[in-house]
This record gives sequence, structure tokens and C-alpha cells, in this order.
Amino acid sequence: MLYITSKCDAFARAVPYGGEKEIVDAVEAQGEEMVKALIRIMNEYIHGPIWTYDPEDMILTDDYPLVVEDPEIKEIEDEIAVMYDSYFEFDSHDVACWFNEPQMKADKDKMLELLGKLNARLEEINDGSFEVIDEETPRYKSME
Repeated sequence: MLYITSKCDAFARAVPYGGEKEIVDAVEAQGEEMVKALIRIMNEYIHGPIWTYDPEDMILTDDYPLVVEDPEIKEIEDEIAVMYDSYFEFDSHDVACWFNEPQMKADKDKMLELLGKLNARLEEINDGSFEVIDEETPRYKSME
């Protein structure tokens, strides 16, 4: 495991990359001595739902082999990304880019099923070297 000198170091490293509160809370929950990699589940156009922060410097990275090399995670992540990306429509509804929120709401149950599979697989392969912060499941559950 990698160590940091203080919670302030972890906070300073996390702040420029967004999600400051969630990242800092996760680091603080781990204690002063140890920092695990952080996996955020957060949909973003073209990126996909998995955001991985390096345990050493809390910088966003796409190179966390335990996660990126898992074929089951890749399949689920791709399915989520394709679904989420489909909500963006270009030159539609008299605007350059329109987000199809009605379709997102219609797909709520399917997305929750996929997020459940993704979380279950991440839990299954987790060897203790990372912590998951899922921002999407609560957001989808709260949709009406």
C-alpha cells in the first residue's frame, strides 16, 4: 500500500480533479496511513462510467489493470456508456445538443440493473486495493 503524510496531502491532490468531497471523505475514512485507489462510478459523455484515481497522487488515470483488464467490467462499462451516450442528440429540438431526459428516465430500470452488475463485479475483483464511490445508482434511484 502507498502512504501519504497527511489528509491535507490527499485533499490537495484530489481537489483539481473534481468530486472533492467524495474523494476526501473516502481518503479520511481510510485513515492517515493508507490510501487506496478510488473508483468513481459517474456517467459522462464519451468517457464511460468508471473513473479511476491513482492511489499515489489521486490523479485521474485509465491505467488501473485490475479494473481495465477485466473483460466482464469492460462489457458492462461499454453497455452503460452506449446507453448513456445515446441520450445526447445533436441538432435536435432546435438546439445544437439536447439531452434526452425522458429516455433516460424510461431506461432507469435497465441502467440500475447494469450499475448493480458493475458494482457486484467490482466488489468481486476487489483485492482491497481500491474503494468504490458510486454516484450513479443513488441518482438513478431518486429519478421519478
